[in-house]
Amino acid sequence: MSFFQRFLVILLAFALLPAVLFGLWTINSNAAERANAKRFHLEIAKLSAQMAETTAAEMNKSLGFIEDLENGSKSNSARDSRVLEQAAAGNSKLEYLSLFDSSGKTEFPPILDPDLYNLSSPERQRISQGRTGRSASGLDRALSDALMAAAKKSKAAQIGQVVFRKNVPMIPVAYPLSGGRCLYIEYSLKDLWSKLSAIKVGQSGRLILLDSNGKKIAGIAPKFPSSHWIWSGNLNQESGWNSNLKSKRGSLVGAYHSIPTFNAWSVSLEPRAEAFARPQGYAVKVLSFFLFLCVISVAGAWWVTSRLAPPLERLALAAQRVAKNDFSKPLPEEGWGELKSVAQNFNLMAGALRAFHNLQIEKVLEERALILGLVHNIPEGVIMADFNGSILHINAVGRLILGLNVLSNEIPPGGIRSIIKQPKLLNAISELMNRKKRESHTDIELFSSSGQSSGIFSAAGTIVNSGKKDIGILILLRDITVEKQLAKMKEDFFHSVAHDIGNLLTPFSAFFSLLRKSGHIDDGEKKYLGYSEQARARLGSLMKDILDIAKMESGTLQLNLDATDVGKILENMRLLYGVQALGKGINIEFATGTPPHDFLCDKELLDRVVMNLIGNALKFTPTNGAITVSAGSVKTGEIEFCVADTGPGIPKTALQSVFGKFEQVPGAKSRSGYGLGLAICKKVVELHGGRIWVESELGKGSRFIFRIPRAAPTNATSRAA
Repeated sequence: MSFFQRFLVILLAFALLPAVLFGLWTINSNAAERANAKRFHLEIAKLSAQMAETTAAEMNKSLGFIEDLENGSKSNSARDSRVLEQAAAGNSKLEYLSLFDSSGKTEFPPILDPDLYNLSSPERQRISQGRTGRSASGLDRALSDALMAAAKKSKAAQIGQVVFRKNVPMIPVAYPLSGGRCLYIEYSLKDLWSKLSAIKVGQSGRLILLDSNGKKIAGIAPKFPSSHWIWSGNLNQESGWNSNLKSKRGSLVGAYHSIPTFNAWSVSLEPRAEAFARPQGYAVKVLSFFLFLCVISVAGAWWVTSRLAPPLERLALAAQRVAKNDFSKPLPEEGWGELKSVAQNFNLMAGALRAFHNLQIEKVLEERALILGLVHNIPEGVIMADFNGSILHINAVGRLILGLNVLSNEIPPGGIRSIIKQPKLLNAISELMNRKKRESHTDIELFSSSGQSSGIFSAAGTIVNSGKKDIGILILLRDITVEKQLAKMKEDFFHSVAHDIGNLLTPFSAFFSLLRKSGHIDDGEKKYLGYSEQARARLGSLMKDILDIAKMESGTLQLNLDATDVGKILENMRLLYGVQALGKGINIEFATGTPPHDFLCDKELLDRVVMNLIGNALKFTPTNGAITVSAGSVKTGEIEFCVADTGPGIPKTALQSVFGKFEQVPGAKSRSGYGLGLAICKKVVELHGGRIWVESELGKGSRFIFRIPRAAPTNATSRAA
């Protein structure tokens, strides 16, 4: 399908869519009309129900005087009569008010409108004389007695069915009072009936009210649909709709809504033919308009397409040529209105783009030459490869390190695995290519093809990305042979000096002991002698730690494994540090965790690890602080030891370096050590095949944790049975 055809189809679709939607709407208009009629009647019924509930609220407000009847400490006929008279005077809709005692007698003459109630001459005379009795004037006692009995039984106000007094609608209400008394009133609904009677639904529809049995209540639209009409169906929801109600006037449609306060229903009724009526000739008019709209849409779409499609098609072809860097053929400057201007501006843009393209090519070539020059002359080997292992670039230093031809610029065949044979470096490169790591660093020793060492190199690898896309891996090789040799010479010299100093310190213990036993030194000399012994002990401990680390780093230290138990180790620690912690005012607790508790270890070295950790905790935990030492098995088949304190904590920046040699926590108040204790702990744990770490925050204490396997590591001798 050509561009012209596609454009025409799309334009026709958008042009005819409103016409099609209009046609569908017309076809379904009958259902829409029915839905509109239903919504209309439901809203009318709901509105009239709300009017009735508003009247009920006004009635409830007018009964505020009941609180005055209850406020008295005891019944007072004169006061109660005065309260009722004031209530009747304040609200003209209270047409009847009477107060009955617990036996059902009126306490005083009722207050009523004599024009609305059938009163005999003796009743009028009795009321005027203020005498009371069983007979409440003008009332149907069967109705009032039943309503008051229900109110007393439920201890809540009861509202009866609507009654008519001289054609005036009344709603009776019985309200129970304390002491078995009951207030009976009749409230006028004349205003509500007038408002509801004035509401018309459509041309001939009306609004009516139904009682709780679905029977029409008199007084509103008396002849519509008939005086004794009953709703056919159930009134079991708050509101509802029926599109086919039977009556003497024919089929009706109607909606109802409940009036909970009056226990009644508001109903909107209208003849069915009137509610669903359509204008004459409606279908012919709609069909004619639809056909006219289709003809206009097709003609307009064809005319617009013939004007717009050809210039746009030429513009699209020209854009494709420019995208392929083909600037040889300009766009014809033709078209309707602004399309001609667009073609002219496109040619100007293409010319500017051609000039910019040529300039950028020159810059790219220049920058590429500059970057290649820098990469080839840096003192580190640079290797770049894709994620399949194919080499993208290698500089001269990299060729020299890997034993390749330095003068050649050819990429070695076979990929990165063909030029790198060192397993450790290959594993690091594989992790980068498989994206298991984003960065990698390792120190390796490379060998030539003849097997001779080429030196020790620091190999740093990273994943290179362009924007949000990874494009390959970069490996940097730096020669650190001299650095390693200098470091080894320094370590050897340092360990030799430490060994010689340790040997020189050995006689001092004997000399100090002889001086103390000689009896020729005074108290001052003894004090200085004590200081000298402490200094010798600290120096001896430092020399021992240095020599122990040297053995561990050189691999000459062998573990002497024996079977032991977590409980024994913790009990020894409790005996060693319990009194010391008590003296410093620190609460120290020891707890065994999940069994099993037996495992293999070099108990002397492991005791040293735990003692170092507890000693550090005692050093940094303040008075009234707490230390918890726990140990037990974990799901990984290891034994876990944890020493937690409530000390000042360790900064996040120092968490990785605390296990280094001669490292101390920045800002720590206590500087009594040399920073070798945690380094020894790390070496001992690693000799057991385990790992150690710290969890800490400033101000929240620290948790030093290490785990070792329950089984023996491969580099140990065992005395276990």
